[in-house]
Amino acid sequence: MEATPCGAPTRAGGQCRYPTGECPWKSHRGRKAAQSADQAPPAEKSASEPVPPLATEHDVRALAWWLVEQTVKGTIEMNRASVLGTLLRTLAALGPAPADEDEALAEVELRGVLMNGMPPRDDEEWTLAARIFDDDALAEFRRWGTRSGEGAD
Repeated sequence: MEATPCGAPTRAGGQCRYPTGECPWKSHRGRKAAQSADQAPPAEKSASEPVPPLATEHDVRALAWWLVEQTVKGTIEMNRASVLGTLLRTLAALGPAPADEDEALAEVELRGVLMNGMPPRDDEEWTLAARIFDDDALAEFRRWGTRSGEGAD
């Protein structure tokens, strides 16, 4: 049975052909142990590894603050934090999603209606107003609606 060659790179650019246990070069000793450690399959991820909020919320700010928190605590690997930071910059550069743009336009339209002293015109606008404004503002909008209804009698 033939011994496994050392395989360490030589100055000439080839591989060392001495048998692993008999290689005279000090820099080559222990190389096989290091190689096998480098080639070992990655350890399974533990169930307690932190999961970013982006998977469910799609909120770039939430991901950024989560990443800061995990980095400060030291509960996230630096390589993973670096990858997430790069992805975070990419997501931020993409800008708002098209659906977000439609919502923004609907909000601008609603605010224009309200600025002219008219209450929301339909159920969709009332739903949007409920998301944007507090209870006092909604009560005021309802008052506008009854006032305009009184004038129609």
